[in-house]
This record gives sequence, C-alpha cells and structure tokens, in this order.
Amino acid sequence: MTLERLRVGTTPVAQWGDGPGPEFDEVTVPAQTDARPLRADAAKNRALILDAAEAVFAEAGVSVPIDEVARRAGVGVGTLYRHFPTKEALFEAIVVARIDRLMETAGNYAHAVEPGEALFSFLREFAV
Repeated sequence: MTLERLRVGTTPVAQWGDGPGPEFDEVTVPAQTDARPLRADAAKNRALILDAAEAVFAEAGVSVPIDEVARRAGVGVGTLYRHFPTKEALFEAIVVARIDRLMETAGNYAHAVEPGEALFSFLREFAV
C-alpha cells in the first residue's frame, strides 16, 4: 500500500478572502492508486451494508451496535468488518456517498436554463 500526503485546511472558509490564505496541516492517508475493483458479490454486500447502516444510524443514532447493521444488511459481522474495519470508517463511507450524490445532483442542475429554479430544486433535494 502506498501513502500520499494530503493538505488539510484549518482556516474557516469565511476567512479565506480576509488574509494571506488558509493554513494547512499535513496528514498521511492511504493512496487509492493500487486499489482493485470489487467483485460483483462484494460490491453488492458493500451497498447492502451502506444502505442498512444509513437507515439504522438515522433511526437509532451512531451508538447502535454494529451487529444490528450487519443483521439489517443480511450479512455477517465479518463481512461488514472486511469492508469497514471501524464504525467510523462505515460512517465516513455514508457521508462520502451522500456528498457524492449531492455533487452529482448539483452537476445535473449546473446547466439548467433557469438558474433560480435549479437552485431551489437542488435545495429541496438537499433538504431531503
């Protein structure tokens, strides 16, 4: 596994125009360049886990036992941990998936003829 350095901003966005620029901290994260695509059954299990976790966390909060997420997804706990080694990794994957969906939605509205209606349509979808 290779590692790459990322720069993580620590200055709030509202201050970016006010000074010389944002400050950065460096962190080391695994690079995604050597990742292999998932097998079809593994991709299906991962999607089942994410859907179940999103529903369980919405209903009961993030303190729910991970066994409940596995049970609701219809997979074993080992399968869940193979995809998401920690509950934090699972929660992060849910957040990233939601942001990806929002980015895709925003992209769909980016070239709308009526920008005001596109903005309000996006905000309605964002609120759901």
